[in-house]
Amino acid sequence: MGKDENNHKSSNPGAIKQAESTQTPKESQPLSPLTADPKYVDETFSDTLNRLIKPGVGEGFTLPQWIVKLIESAKQKGELTTKKEEFEDDEKQQIIKIYKVIKKFIPTVDDVFLAEKRPDYYVGSWNKSNPSKDSDGRFLVSEFLRDFLFNIPVDPNNNALLCCAALLLDLSCVIHDFAEHLRATCLKEIFGCCVITNDPKQLEAFSGNFVHDRSGEMDCISSWLNGKGDAHRVGYTLSIGGESGSGKTRAALQCAKRLEGRREYGSDDSDYLTVYIKLSKEDDETLKDKNVASYFLKGGDREAVVDYIETHDLRSAKDVDELIRHSDKTYGEDYILTAIRARLCFDFVRRKIYEITGYSIFHAERKFKQVFFVFDEAAACPWVYRSVNQVTGGCHTLPDYFRLRTDFAEKFKVVCCSTATEGLYRGMLSTQSSFDPVIMRPGRKVYEGIVEGMDDYKTRKNFIGRLVKNPFFDKLVENRGCGVVAAEVVRNVVEGSPAELDMESLTEEQKELFDSSDEEGAYSIAGSIASIVADQYRKSNGSSGKPIEDLKRIVATCVRALLCCPKKGYLPIVNDTNVIKMGMLSVVSSPMKDGSKYRKLEVEMSSVQLVLGAMLYGDRSLLTKNPTGRPFALFSASFFSLLLDSCSSSYYGGKTDASLSAFLRPLSQTAIGDYSAKVDHISVSSVLVSNERIEVLEKVQTYLRVLRELLRDSNGRAFVLVNGGGTGYADLIAKSGNILFLIHCEKDAKTTTKNVPTALEKMGFSGTDSPAVDAFVESLDMSGPNLEEQMEHFMNKSAPEEGEVHTTVESLPLLRGKLLTRLLMKELGCSIAVPVVMHRKPRSADTKEKWIKYVEKYSFQSFGWNGPAALVLVGGSIERSAIISA
Repeated sequence: MGKDENNHKSSNPGAIKQAESTQTPKESQPLSPLTADPKYVDETFSDTLNRLIKPGVGEGFTLPQWIVKLIESAKQKGELTTKKEEFEDDEKQQIIKIYKVIKKFIPTVDDVFLAEKRPDYYVGSWNKSNPSKDSDGRFLVSEFLRDFLFNIPVDPNNNALLCCAALLLDLSCVIHDFAEHLRATCLKEIFGCCVITNDPKQLEAFSGNFVHDRSGEMDCISSWLNGKGDAHRVGYTLSIGGESGSGKTRAALQCAKRLEGRREYGSDDSDYLTVYIKLSKEDDETLKDKNVASYFLKGGDREAVVDYIETHDLRSAKDVDELIRHSDKTYGEDYILTAIRARLCFDFVRRKIYEITGYSIFHAERKFKQVFFVFDEAAACPWVYRSVNQVTGGCHTLPDYFRLRTDFAEKFKVVCCSTATEGLYRGMLSTQSSFDPVIMRPGRKVYEGIVEGMDDYKTRKNFIGRLVKNPFFDKLVENRGCGVVAAEVVRNVVEGSPAELDMESLTEEQKELFDSSDEEGAYSIAGSIASIVADQYRKSNGSSGKPIEDLKRIVATCVRALLCCPKKGYLPIVNDTNVIKMGMLSVVSSPMKDGSKYRKLEVEMSSVQLVLGAMLYGDRSLLTKNPTGRPFALFSASFFSLLLDSCSSSYYGGKTDASLSAFLRPLSQTAIGDYSAKVDHISVSSVLVSNERIEVLEKVQTYLRVLRELLRDSNGRAFVLVNGGGTGYADLIAKSGNILFLIHCEKDAKTTTKNVPTALEKMGFSGTDSPAVDAFVESLDMSGPNLEEQMEHFMNKSAPEEGEVHTTVESLPLLRGKLLTRLLMKELGCSIAVPVVMHRKPRSADTKEKWIKYVEKYSFQSFGWNGPAALVLVGGSIERSAIISA
């Protein structure tokens, strides 16, 4: 299309004077030496423009690679044609910004006048500059710029001006077809394909080196990709769920790489495309009257649809989605609405691609073999999530629309990634067709793959192996996102450390002599790394900056919502929007069997999320302190604090209605009887750590005095106290209302059968109470000066004589335990003491069953408790499921 009268060069006579006063440009330099900086390799149009308009940009502006490729491609094409007749409004704003940069270097340019030009103006200038594949790139672009600036000479070595010219060329001219453009500018080797996105920063965060994830979840994704497994399901949209940081989006972005046979017939990375769109709740698509008619082929259908839309005042995809979900409809109405919604989704995706690439015509001489549409945070925009499924009858899937109405690819597939939201939760009930579901569960394979791939791993593996002895660190690295961050910190830590002795070459005696392991040091370092990882995780999931008390409330109430519902049956909707934003839950819906009208809905709060929540109940020292080889005690204390906090009355309008039975039954693996005592506290304090052991008689009065002061200052708060190292009494002491929890922490399954009965005996639990102990404690003056003497006298009097065989008098450890427990109950105002055994969650169901049977074997009737100890497993997830109607 030629220039009109208004586009003639003489229309700006002021430019002639400028041209006469401008010096002759110097010889041009090659383009390539000025593009060496690797951080400009993946830059996009918007990135380049944003960098170009910054203050202080000079002639040495670094040209990104896409600009160099664009200039080279334009040379190869020679004469060009216009992309469109008029610029879009957003493009006009970009052009204004570009001319402001030009004006910085050529002040007399009439930027307002030139910014009004149409695309054909620039096409004419380019074609007039005699482009050819042998042209000098710098000189050619400077001539192009000189021509549309009314013959003002331009220095070909001024990178800023050349970049401005290239941006204008890209906006106005067809240099590549759609696929050529993407291959030239968007090829990402790390993903094994071309990638375009509406969120470059998010994509950059996912662009680190990939580790081969050997998990079952990735195998399921590969089966879907390659048409294996359930043949009936391979055509469905893939839904990848999981908590924040679970690796669901990185897994989706690996789809192109995991295609089998992709190297056959000479294909390479440039034959595949991923369209990565991060969705938000604001995303919508306008329903335009002029487009509606094109959605339906039959004239009668068109008229009926237009009438229906006007009657119900439908203006957008969200309106259509809302009507589908909340009204009674005939089969025909439902078909019309779901077809419209599906078509609006197609329009929405096309618009997103146009906004990213500037291309509105999706044509390719050389087609992509496979395109993946990856919708991230899909549940934030439920209408899109529901639209990508098949509508009964007709080709109304997103892949079908692109296959039939565009010609840039042979095949299309859709992947939705999402954490749980209320919208997703409810929306699953109205999904038109099944998804193929995969849920990314916690696992250490990514972390292990990274650290084992370190150059100096073999000389540091003993130290690295000791890091996971810290239970906080051990659990956090099961989250793939946390594992990546932790591995990088570990890499930095070990780089400056001396190499370890090769212990494998030593005999057992030599190992004892030369073992340089530092368990305490490794534990402390692991705790520090865990703290860094947790901080980074909170920054990524939107919880950074929130007050600690707010974070506690969010996590604790979510825990309570899940614990209070049955393990199978009705599932509550988590209404707290913070839970949604923080990605704390994973949800997956899957069919029971082919043809069934029921589906299984699974909700999970993973062990990683529980540990992140538990870490809120102490400062950094909670993670780094290893009290004389008892890390599991601190870990259990923080976890039990979270469980207690789930019942804090301040979160529920000041009301306390949780009985001891209601609190323990969802937690304990053993049967819990009926207890009316209330778990009664407004909040939970941070974990307390004692340097003393309460079972040492000469320290009892001091210990009780500290507890008395703690109780006075608690203001109705519950607390969990870690007893001093080497304790022969309870590892943890906790209080809520008038309930005393005495907790034994047992991390090693092999010693359970020996330790549990002995530990509970040392806390005073047996088949009966001791009237003598009860009477003695009742008579004690707890604040008197000679408490220890009275206790020692009582113990000496009650203990059996040397050589005496007794059946009625308690053994000395049991007697001491009964005395200490009664003293604590009196001092803290408790009416019941609860025996609790906390264990690491076993890996096998058989082991778990053995533990339960063993703990249930010992039943007690002491301190108001009647039955076996409560068995609480630590380090697992909270899982609930329900069978719902499809």
